[in-house]
Amino acid sequence: MKPNKYMLVRKMEKEKEKFVHQMGLLLDEMVNYGTHVLDICEKEKPFTELDTPIGTTYTQFLSMLDGISILIRKGNGDAIKPVLRSLLETKFNLEYLIKVEPEKGVLAYKLAHIHNQIKQLKRLDQKSDQGREFSKTIGDVELPTNNSNKRLQLLEDKLKSPKYKKVQEEWDRLKKQYKKEPLWHALFQGQRTVKDIADFLEQSVYYSIVYKELSEDVHGGSTIKRLKKSAEDNIGISPGIRRIEEIPAMAYLSIKFAEEVFSVMIKEYNSKEYADFYGWFNKNIALEHEKIAFIRVDTNHQLQKQ
Repeated sequence: MKPNKYMLVRKMEKEKEKFVHQMGLLLDEMVNYGTHVLDICEKEKPFTELDTPIGTTYTQFLSMLDGISILIRKGNGDAIKPVLRSLLETKFNLEYLIKVEPEKGVLAYKLAHIHNQIKQLKRLDQKSDQGREFSKTIGDVELPTNNSNKRLQLLEDKLKSPKYKKVQEEWDRLKKQYKKEPLWHALFQGQRTVKDIADFLEQSVYYSIVYKELSEDVHGGSTIKRLKKSAEDNIGISPGIRRIEEIPAMAYLSIKFAEEVFSVMIKEYNSKEYADFYGWFNKNIALEHEKIAFIRVDTNHQLQKQ
């Protein structure tokens, strides 16, 4: 079946195709450099087990950045929004992990992950309270239980490790106080919300202008913005499901977030390479990146009379 041409045209005009391809290439260059960042860091300060959450969070960030590049080439502005929001939240988490002491950062993160794994495994155990409660929700659906008890024991033994003692005590204290499991970044009078993390990192502008705006889109609270007004004062719904006009702003922000993340990582682990990174960025990215900020894309939308 062919799509309704008023809602979806997969083949773009040559000029627009060239435009999104060029922005995709710029994102690709950032991703390409990003694939070397962990190696650059380890030259001076090799990662240890303690750094694992930083490495995995960084890899997740880079994966989402690559995904945005793919969506840009397809001209799908709407689909970029939830990924860009996740990219920004991952940026906040990563920079918070790097900035705070281990008990508030990497150890708290790892402990929270262990607790989450334990919770998931207990749901698979029909003999546990969690398992019986979960069974009521899923009905007759069969769940895998292979080695779940053994894995559960290994995880619970991890929590008894001396390195988690102080963190586990704080976890238990907050859980008792608030009657629910705490978020990892809330431990030791840390940051309770995404906004708190942004404020702590002195990135409140990103939260207020970017994160909140994208959250409205992600939760379906801003669909009314698809209404457009014509020169004849007619009003109607923008029918297109690929909104290229929003791509420049999101491409600009994606590159900006990546620049800052790469900068923080390199400065923390291998400051000797910090100047080299910005030398590369200024030579290959900066000028084209600044140009993106001034791009405006005009699109025609079919309108209906009021």
